[in-house]
Amino acid sequence: MKYFLIFLFIKTCFAQPLDILGEGRKLLKSKDFSSLQSLLGTADMSFFNKVERDEINLLKAQVSVYFKRFDLARTQLDQVVQQNNDQHAFTSSQALLGLGQYQRALAKFQMVSPSFVSSEPNAYLVASLIFHRLNQLEKAWAAIIKGPANLPYLKQKLSLMVELKLYSQASKLALQITQKYPDDLNSLYYLLTTLIENDLNDSALKLLLSAELQGVQSEKIYLAMAKLFFQKEMRLNAAWALERAGMYKNSYLAEASELYLQLGKPEKAKYLNAQIKDRKLKIKRSIAHLVEKSQFPLIVAQEESLILNNLLTDDQIRYALAYSFFRVGQLKKADVHLNGIKNDAVVKKIIALKTAIKECKEEASKCH
Repeated sequence: MKYFLIFLFIKTCFAQPLDILGEGRKLLKSKDFSSLQSLLGTADMSFFNKVERDEINLLKAQVSVYFKRFDLARTQLDQVVQQNNDQHAFTSSQALLGLGQYQRALAKFQMVSPSFVSSEPNAYLVASLIFHRLNQLEKAWAAIIKGPANLPYLKQKLSLMVELKLYSQASKLALQITQKYPDDLNSLYYLLTTLIENDLNDSALKLLLSAELQGVQSEKIYLAMAKLFFQKEMRLNAAWALERAGMYKNSYLAEASELYLQLGKPEKAKYLNAQIKDRKLKIKRSIAHLVEKSQFPLIVAQEESLILNNLLTDDQIRYALAYSFFRVGQLKKADVHLNGIKNDAVVKKIIALKTAIKECKEEASKCH
């Protein structure tokens, strides 16, 4: 019985490395890097021979590259004794690319055999990224068009189109990416901001409207639209875009409401103000509207309500109240509220208003 237990123990010990390597290969194939990382963390290297240790270190390096721990990947790759193989060269090129060592990354990539490149899903993407970083755009383009039409490849293709100033094609591709991957709007937003930054407002507007017709709805997209409409002095359109962004955040409804008021659409402004759920924000907007109309007595009349609802902790509301007291001639009240403001951002306004109050006290003709 004793010898049988010893036999089982020895069998289990020798089985461990084979099980870990076999399971590791399966997890790598299924791209389950989190489970692979956990599995490799349990490996006792003393159980493995040189070849097996090399394979484990190579697996560890691939996991590190996946999680963008490129320095650790380089350390793990250096621990591989037999480095003359495609996987080692390719993983090294990925790590060096991540570390910004592009010439070395290219040298490593060029050691990879054509058969490995054609069978490795990410090979053409890595090649394109290396050439792109080295500003060899033609080679980067030649590599990326050989790859599959998945999201990482399409994003790199879009990036190259922008670099090559192929904006019309880039717009079509951005919309295709959004259609195929509706949860990923980063490509569309990237292109929109690029077009706006390059003063290509007409192209950006066309892309935005196409995205809207396609059913794209996103806070970032609507804000990009608002920015673009402001640049083109299309303020009514900007108000509409901010109103749409208000589906995601009440503060945008407040901005849209204020803009509609400035554009002479008080009913629309009032309607949007009613949609604001944040009570403090709603009151701020209401006071802003009253200030816009110079209805200072109405603001002053809300003092007790503002105090009871603890809303004078908001320095912007308190400043509006102080200014309103000044405008109706209640200078002491104005001074009291100015002294209660703590926010440094409104110091200049406070100084200006205090100066006006002082002048008003000294000479009535300067009151207004």
